[in-house]
Amino acid sequence: QVTVNGITLFKSTSNVIDDGDFYSDGHTLTIKKNTLADGDLLNVFYVPNSTTHSTYSQYITVPASGVTSAKTSTLY
Repeated sequence: QVTVNGITLFKSTSNVIDDGDFYSDGHTLTIKKNTLADGDLLNVFYVPNSTTHSTYSQYITVPASGVTSAKTSTLY
């Protein structure tokens, strides 16, 4: 599940992202252009593919410099 400022985004059925707000292949989360703005709070809740954890939660604040990629809890 992906939320921005408490609003749930809809997952696209393909990486073209023409029928939703984001797409994930299990390793990378891609969000549709112009969905995020400076200061938005992005929440990602997911079940990992292969670890001992049952779920993960990431809370990320979108930086003013723009977003190109994410690692752990930092957006670049």
